[in-house]
Amino acid sequence: MPTIAWETRQTNSIAMAMVLILLGSGESVSQEPTGSAPSLPLQQALNLQPAINEASDPSVLLEDPTDRDPELENFPEAINDPMWNWLVGSAWDSSLELGINGGSGNSESFNISGGFDMKNETESTVKKIGFKYINNKSNSLRVAHNARLNLDWERKFATSTVSGIRPSKWSWFVKNTYQFDEFRPFDLRIAVNSGVGYKFLDSEIQSLKGRFGAGTSKEFGGTNGQWIPEALFGLDYRRQLSKKQHLESTVDYFPSWEDYADFRVVTDLSWILLLDAETDLSLKLNINDQYDSTPTGGKPNDLFYSLLLLWKF
Repeated sequence: MPTIAWETRQTNSIAMAMVLILLGSGESVSQEPTGSAPSLPLQQALNLQPAINEASDPSVLLEDPTDRDPELENFPEAINDPMWNWLVGSAWDSSLELGINGGSGNSESFNISGGFDMKNETESTVKKIGFKYINNKSNSLRVAHNARLNLDWERKFATSTVSGIRPSKWSWFVKNTYQFDEFRPFDLRIAVNSGVGYKFLDSEIQSLKGRFGAGTSKEFGGTNGQWIPEALFGLDYRRQLSKKQHLESTVDYFPSWEDYADFRVVTDLSWILLLDAETDLSLKLNINDQYDSTPTGGKPNDLFYSLLLLWKF
């Protein structure tokens, strides 16, 4: 037993001596010779490590310095937003509509009508895309076949007041229309118009907007293949009838600048009833009338009406 106690005391003495040697070596290392570069404390060296890692990161080295320019943060929304935001994401309010009916027996019929609408509205602009398609058959004979594509762009104006900048009732618009109709004396009609718009009414119950402009139209595959200059007078009206139903109406009048007896009128009227608020499913009754004062051998007026299911998303 005395031998074991002596060995334990000897082991403790050796351990204490090694600790003293290590502490003495640490102090000698910290004493820097004259003319050598000063060493940094351990904590400062650790603080520099994130900066070293950031500087060596390739993604940081390739970063565009203008992305951090504070002046660019105040640029208009159209400049800051990526181009792909115009067509994808929640920036667009979209809807699909479809109506089908038919019959068989002594006579056969199949009618289909559908389309889609897309709208993107910001504080400065409104962009709309609308497409409508109709294909009706009776006894295996096609009796109606047409399609219409509308591309609309509107720039809102603003007025400066003492309290700040507020939206103006005036706006500038560009309106493009592409129309195909198998039973018209042309294959395709293109109309391009631009002008100014004005809001007469703008509330949650009803809204009324007028527009006036000028442009040109051309019929491809018909007897007259020239660009015809024309004016544009239009109205958009919306009326909320109740919590679940509202009316939408659009009228566009296109007289020729050369002869006001040569004109076109396009009227669209819709009654929309909300069926399910959770899925945003509605019932839509649509009436579309297209009048052409120069039908070139055909009837001047075409009237289409349809009952459709409308789904917004």
